[in-house]
Amino acid sequence: MEQEERSKKRQRNVGEENQEIVKITHLGIVCLFGILDLCILIIQTKKLTFNNRYGSELRRKV
Repeated sequence: MEQEERSKKRQRNVGEENQEIVKITHLGIVCLFGILDLCILIIQTKKLTFNNRYGSELRRKV
């Protein structure tokens, strides 16, 4: 009887640990996508400012 209870407790503990690992992994993936999205946004705004700054100078020369 005691062994069965111990094995059930172990299974519960392993299940809880697995849930925590899954939560941490999901959080990590969400953070990575957020950082990637931020980088893309920064690159796009830099391209826009570069085009506005130097594109207008090129138009003036022509």
